[in-house]
Amino acid sequence: EVTGGDTEVPYPHDPDSARALLEQSSYDGSSILYMTNNSTQSVAVGEYLEAQLRELGVNLQIETNSESVWIDRLVEGDFEWAKLYFALDYPAPDNPLSQFISSNAAPNGPNFIQYSNSTFDRLYEQALQESDPDSAAALYSQMNQIIQRDAPWLFLYVPSRTIVMREGVDGIQVNSLSFSLFLDEVMV
Repeated sequence: EVTGGDTEVPYPHDPDSARALLEQSSYDGSSILYMTNNSTQSVAVGEYLEAQLRELGVNLQIETNSESVWIDRLVEGDFEWAKLYFALDYPAPDNPLSQFISSNAAPNGPNFIQYSNSTFDRLYEQALQESDPDSAAALYSQMNQIIQRDAPWLFLYVPSRTIVMREGVDGIQVNSLSFSLFLDEVMV
């Protein structure tokens, strides 16, 4: 669990409410281009979104790219919708939230969507300076609420991994912050 994080599901699956919101919106029924890389998982996510949105009357077109083209287009802001993924680089509550600060806007940082919210930025700077853990957690919680309300990203899933090891294998180290296995000290 990340300090200031929220375990509640912010957007419950509710197709009827989604249809009502679409009717109230300015969406005109035109196709939406979804850009992703060409990995099996990314394409599967796109196909899942395509099917879910089709049920709401939204036409999603999937465009797959090589990893290098996909990253270049993210940095350039050359997309309507895009799949992003994120893994914690270090175990600190500011790490996932740094994706949303204005000063991290691409091409100088990982804020590919150019999200900007001055209240969020101010809270982020305050949290970095806060020495009291409870006060910092309250600031991070406020930032999470802003992100959930503004929805600059739609958080679709958190991948899980299962590592199976046969008896007699020792020394496997798992990096719980990413998807890395350290195998340099494995003994069989």
